[in-house]
Amino acid sequence: MQTQSLSNIDWSQIDTVLVDMDGTLLDLSFDTRFWTQILPEHIAATTLLEKEDARQKVRAHGERTLGTMQWYCLDHWTESMGVDIRAIKKPHAHLIRWLPGAELFLAALKKLKADRWLATNAHPYLLSLKHERLQIQAHFHRTVTAYDFNSPKESPEFWRALTSNFGLDLSRCVMIDDSIPVLRSAQTAGVGYSIEIMHPDSEFGKASSGRDEGHDFIEIDSVAEIAAAMERG
Repeated sequence: MQTQSLSNIDWSQIDTVLVDMDGTLLDLSFDTRFWTQILPEHIAATTLLEKEDARQKVRAHGERTLGTMQWYCLDHWTESMGVDIRAIKKPHAHLIRWLPGAELFLAALKKLKADRWLATNAHPYLLSLKHERLQIQAHFHRTVTAYDFNSPKESPEFWRALTSNFGLDLSRCVMIDDSIPVLRSAQTAGVGYSIEIMHPDSEFGKASSGRDEGHDFIEIDSVAEIAAAMERG
């Protein structure tokens, strides 16, 4: 049973709002399409593999490295797949786009006294590519990445490094993310409110619920709901 809700949050008592990038602000369809279609098709076109075999190769490697720094590392993927991931991604940058309601949310967020932090696992090249496209970092006071601490947000080490380096009181923080493992890690570390985005990819339906024993996330379709809650006070 969900006990937290957006109405429980007193935004005047929040010091820092930590916001994920992909699947929270940016449409995950760009990344989904790249890993399931664009990359396998490129591998098939430049090797002797059939397209389905190439797709299975990408999928299997993703499953082996999920939740680790390797999963997020473009250099690792380049070495493992034998193709230049950066060079393949760049021509498709026009597919990078905001999720519905993201810009409305960012405008509402700026009205708070709280610090606004972009918190992402994205590889520095991808962060740069997406910022070049949409100027996403301009909406935040600070950007923190898994590469700052060599630990993904799924890891307790990320949250320990975040508090030791910046002195955050996690109980006065909000974490907004589409990843259940990230939100579990944030909540275990002591983050006051964990908000799960249930519709991270505009080309797919809602994600399954992240609620389980010991974890209680606020589940919303999109960050537009947070903007509306902020306006209501």
